[in-house]
Amino acid sequence: MLAPKAGERIPDAGYGSGQLTAQIHDKSYKVMGMDSSVSMIKEAKCYVDYKRLIIMFVED
Repeated sequence: MLAPKAGERIPDAGYGSGQLTAQIHDKSYKVMGMDSSVSMIKEAKCYVDYKRLIIMFVED
């Protein structure tokens, strides 16, 4: 696992369903979730408090 410092922002590219992103976020780290699948972004919003996360769509 990562060893970020408190308040550090962690990019999570290709976060899929968002379960790992949620675990990182629950440890009080700032997470930027990025994925290229709109359906995965929608699914991730079920697992994470997306109002407190930065979630974005990524293209090639």
